[in-house]
Amino acid sequence: MDTKGAKGSRSKEPSGPRIFERIGSRAERTVAMSAKTGRLLDQYVEWAAGSSGADKGEVMILTLDMALGEFFAKDALFKESLAEGGKGSGGRATGLTAGGGYPCEWHF
Repeated sequence: MDTKGAKGSRSKEPSGPRIFERIGSRAERTVAMSAKTGRLLDQYVEWAAGSSGADKGEVMILTLDMALGEFFAKDALFKESLAEGGKGSGGRATGLTAGGGYPCEWHF
């Protein structure tokens, strides 16, 4: 069912897991999380993969990408830091490479 959004744009009822709304380039990272979050992540990956027929590894990547992207987008102080170009970074946020990624490798 289509509904009108606040700005007049058409929005659709979700037809599947939100993680499939965008797919982009990849970088590997290793992350640690609380046991509770890990269990919820496992449950979400199982559900999303099962409901879409997608590979669990792909679902994991897309889920983490979307969740972290939304988290970063909501952090006002982080966004302010990026807008200011970071401290002592020659116009880039501290720690970011020229390509926008971090120089360390995390794997998941």
